[in-house]
Amino acid sequence: MWLRRRAITHADVVPLLTIVGTVFVPLLWAGWPELLPRGGGSDLAHHLQLIDFIDRHWILSRDVEVTALIGGMVNYTPGSHLLASLMGAWTGRDGLHALYSVLAMTVALKAGLVFLIVRRMPIDRALSVPAAIVAVLLLFVPYDYFVGSFERASFFAQAVAELFAVGMWWALVVWHERTSVVEGGESSFEPTVLFALFGVGVVLTWPVWTGPPVLAFLILVARLRDVRLSTRLRHCAIALVPIAIAAAIHAYGRADAVAILQTGGSAFRPTLDRLGWPFILLSAAGIVLALPKRDLRVTALLLGAIVLQAVGLLIVARSGGAESPYLALKMMHLAIYPLSVLAAAAFAIMVRSAGMRLHASFAGRAAWVVVAAGLLATTVRFATMERPSPAITEDAFRAGKWARDHVPVSCIEYLVPKDATSYWLHLAVLRNGMQTPRGATPPVFDFTQAIVRWLMDDSHPFAIADLTVTPREVREEIDVMARFGEIVVGQRRGAVGCPGYATGSATIMPSKR
Repeated sequence: MWLRRRAITHADVVPLLTIVGTVFVPLLWAGWPELLPRGGGSDLAHHLQLIDFIDRHWILSRDVEVTALIGGMVNYTPGSHLLASLMGAWTGRDGLHALYSVLAMTVALKAGLVFLIVRRMPIDRALSVPAAIVAVLLLFVPYDYFVGSFERASFFAQAVAELFAVGMWWALVVWHERTSVVEGGESSFEPTVLFALFGVGVVLTWPVWTGPPVLAFLILVARLRDVRLSTRLRHCAIALVPIAIAAAIHAYGRADAVAILQTGGSAFRPTLDRLGWPFILLSAAGIVLALPKRDLRVTALLLGAIVLQAVGLLIVARSGGAESPYLALKMMHLAIYPLSVLAAAAFAIMVRSAGMRLHASFAGRAAWVVVAAGLLATTVRFATMERPSPAITEDAFRAGKWARDHVPVSCIEYLVPKDATSYWLHLAVLRNGMQTPRGATPPVFDFTQAIVRWLMDDSHPFAIADLTVTPREVREEIDVMARFGEIVVGQRRGAVGCPGYATGSATIMPSKR
């Protein structure tokens, strides 16, 4: 809104709102009616554990008791979790029930910002809007990197941080345009301020994305012509000092967290099937055809900085002996945005070239035909896409809340099919600690093993069980205490009490994790 007169024209408003709404509404439809986080893996429980802690305490403490409760999440950048908790409080619910909508909105806003970035390129008027829409549609081709990162893999913080990183990029595009054409650059401090604010958002959400836009900014400042040195220094101070202060505040006392750079982890690998050949071909064409153009310098620099940081992270990971260059692979999640813009630029160049050879009116019509075909293909693919069954359901959440209030939380078996579900129930709903009390039996979150233990009378006396998958011989041994749909809380028939178990227990995921 602050830049509406300098960076958003009246012609942008309607298509911008249309794009944001067109992306946001289908994402809500895909998660309807529960609108709960989907996906799986251990990240799911850890993020929701921190959100639950913020919901209850509204503090970010690193004392011994909190560390015992939520473990390494005390050092995690909490920006996305704060957004979820705040939205939950504002809507009268909680962070768990607000998180999916927040994530969906960040995806929609990222699409809107990509639209605005393409609109700032000096493309023929007839091609500008369709090219910008093509850039947005191309984001859905590498689906796992655009939507699947939070929908399937529970990369919540990373997905939110992408919004702020793309915001930095957009502010940088506006800043470079204004500073390049106005002597002294005095009129461009507004986008510089927004660059800093978005940068603080990245630092406090998932700081890995901070490097590429900052590096691109520094290169652009160094290349400025006819701008006084004092003005360039003021731009640097406004843009970078707030980011540095936020980073220093969060990093204080968390020096050990830097070791994550040398660790492995779960990350998508950029295969042909995952990226999609239309995205790869158009992106390659964009790099070849569009990079020599001055108006794409910011996007080209951002892409180059992403590649450079990925190489650096790869070297660091290999030097640390990591099995997988986790963070280096993650850089592809950010790279899809400049690649989509370059692809849209290549699309505009090719359509314009064809129009010049044939007829002047051909370019605009052909562009809109491509947009219509792309929109139809994207809609069909999204509507027919097979989605994994959610690890979190409202019935499981209600069952966990009831169990938390009525049975010993460290004496519960999880007879549910997904390991991510039992891990989430144990940590984020029942609020067991991350550390193992002496004498306690560490839980192993595996459905088959839990069933075997129950049948062998070697399990905890209470259970949260999904009746749709629990074997009949197990169901017959459960005295139901409460039922929520097909999820029940019960006690093993004949079991009394829960001797020898203290509150809180270990959080050991199955070996396959």
